[in-house]
Amino acid sequence: MGAEAIISAYYDKDGIEKAFCCIKQPIRLRPIRHWLAGRVKAHIFICYLSYLLMKALEHMLKKGGLKLSAEHALKQLSKVKYVVVTNPKGDVTASKLSIPSREQREIMDVLNVEYIKSET
Repeated sequence: MGAEAIISAYYDKDGIEKAFCCIKQPIRLRPIRHWLAGRVKAHIFICYLSYLLMKALEHMLKKGGLKLSAEHALKQLSKVKYVVVTNPKGDVTASKLSIPSREQREIMDVLNVEYIKSET
C-alpha cells in the first residue's frame, strides 16, 4: 500500500469508529462481548441499523426546519407520556399521548405524530 492509501484507510476507520460512538451513546449499546462470527455480525448489523435510523431522524428533522440532533429529539420525546385506558377484560378501549411541550410538538409535527392539542 502506498502512503495515500494507508492514510485514507486510517481516516475511513476513524469515521467508522466515530459513527459507532455516535450510535452507542444514545441507544446505550455495550461493548461487543461475542466471539462467534454470527453474533458479531448481528451486533454490527444492529449498530448499523441504529445509525441508519438516527441519520434518517436527523434528516427528517432538518427537512422539517428543526436544527436538532437526533439524540436531543429522542430525549425530548422520551418525556412524552402515552396513556392507555383498558376495560376490566383487558381490551384496549382508548389510548392518547399526554399534552407535549412546545418543542415536543414541533418534533412530532415534523415526524407527523399525532398528539393531544392543548388550548395554549
